[in-house]
Amino acid sequence: LGEQISHYESVDTKYAIKMPKSIQGHARLIDEKLAEITVCDPAVGSGAFPVGMMHEIVRARCALTPYFNDVHERTPYHFKRHAIQSCLYGVDIDAGAVEIAKLRLWLSLVVDEEETKQIKSLPNLDYKIVAGNSLVGFPFKSQRLHEIEKLKQDLFDESDTRKKATLKAEIQAKLTECFTASRRSLGFEVNFDFHIYFSEVFNRNDGFDIVIANPPYVDSEEMTRSQPALRKLYSSLFSTAKGNWDLFVVFIEKGVSLLRSQGTISYIVPNKLISAPYSESLRELLNQQAILQIRDYSAVRVFLDVDVYPVVFVIQKAGEKRDVIMTTMAELGTTSRCNRILPSTFYSDILWGRYFQDPETLNILIKSNPIPRLEHFLPDISGAATVSEAYELKELIREYRGNEKKPFRKLVNTGTIDPYCSLWGLRPTRYLKDSYTAPIVLDSDLGKLSSVRLHQAQSHKIIIGGMTLVLECLYDEGECLAGKSTVIILSNGRTSLKYVTALLNSSFISFWYRASYNTLCLAGGYLRISRNEIKTIPI
Repeated sequence: LGEQISHYESVDTKYAIKMPKSIQGHARLIDEKLAEITVCDPAVGSGAFPVGMMHEIVRARCALTPYFNDVHERTPYHFKRHAIQSCLYGVDIDAGAVEIAKLRLWLSLVVDEEETKQIKSLPNLDYKIVAGNSLVGFPFKSQRLHEIEKLKQDLFDESDTRKKATLKAEIQAKLTECFTASRRSLGFEVNFDFHIYFSEVFNRNDGFDIVIANPPYVDSEEMTRSQPALRKLYSSLFSTAKGNWDLFVVFIEKGVSLLRSQGTISYIVPNKLISAPYSESLRELLNQQAILQIRDYSAVRVFLDVDVYPVVFVIQKAGEKRDVIMTTMAELGTTSRCNRILPSTFYSDILWGRYFQDPETLNILIKSNPIPRLEHFLPDISGAATVSEAYELKELIREYRGNEKKPFRKLVNTGTIDPYCSLWGLRPTRYLKDSYTAPIVLDSDLGKLSSVRLHQAQSHKIIIGGMTLVLECLYDEGECLAGKSTVIILSNGRTSLKYVTALLNSSFISFWYRASYNTLCLAGGYLRISRNEIKTIPI
């Protein structure tokens, strides 16, 4: 809007952009809020987001300038400098990226400025854009915060080179004192702390107004391989680090903790946020805040060099819960669908992915919300084997020749499980890259591996195939041993397993499952099936 006003004022025309009266009447208050706003990017990288936020602040303040009498220092340059000095903060573990971010802010300050006489010395960004690990800080507040805060402000305003060096050395000495003893006192190294480096923000407002980021996406397998000690540390520091969590999960939890009350956080992250089992704890945490909007960019090629399906969320900390806007994007600037979900519906569970569906499907899903879930009737739902058990089990598999003595169990896996029946012996069984015609495991061998798995194999149960286009479930009276990629449901003695098998094989349940967990679908439309999703099926 600021650009539009500037454009129309620069030509001879009778047209003009007219601000709403609500803005005209509160121009000074709005300008004050824009001048005081604090924005942080805890994974700042090369600084794209802080630079973008600076331009938004400048545009907004320029748009308000016509409603001020004294416009001497209401120039884009003054607004940029003020934003860099007072509004923008960033952290990144990559020191090289931090230097680039600083350079981008400096260049953006002077690149379009024609009045060279008004350009002051470049602001010092050493304690605004900082290199360090933004996920690890002190669990307590340092007694030196006020001293460091005063020195930082003096450094920012100082233009004399020698005085700058003296101030910086003094600040660094106090920071070194804070961080040196961290490993001895805490058991882990701290090289950055928000409350120390950005103390003025927390002293004034107890947090940032806005936290915005494109955090790193590092899955559990890669992090376990390359940074096992750091992953273990993060798991101890963050309540949402559960299961096979991705690094973006703890960045979101950290971002929320950096906000003041009523502050706003907005990240772009993989769509695993909205449906993946490992992000359940995170969704429970975010459900305690006010979720304003989630945009699904899965159909848009947002990142050319990264194979990820992103979503963008906007959440207000401790805000009033109101309708949640769930938007599906067709292109970067084009919406294909927009659903408005009532708070009473949205916050009733953590299955967010369903709310991107078309209105007809969404209506069916919402109507199914009050129906009790499968785990209410049959709580003993589990994966058939852990990863380690699966490999140990492979050593026990033998082909059935017709002369084996019972007792033994027939091994069935995804591919030999059809609705209501087993295809054991009729179709090859694939198991950990090998193929078997009629695989069995002796009870004596299975008992040595796991008495629990032997009991499950001998029990009446439902076996559900994994990675299928529709749910494929069979009722077994204790003849079969379920393979690693399957889910099993054991009887509680009260609910009929045969009845539940019929429900699970129905077209409606497959429809519900696909609609509810569409963001977990694999290539070719195959469903990702695990106990976490199966237990939520309405019965």
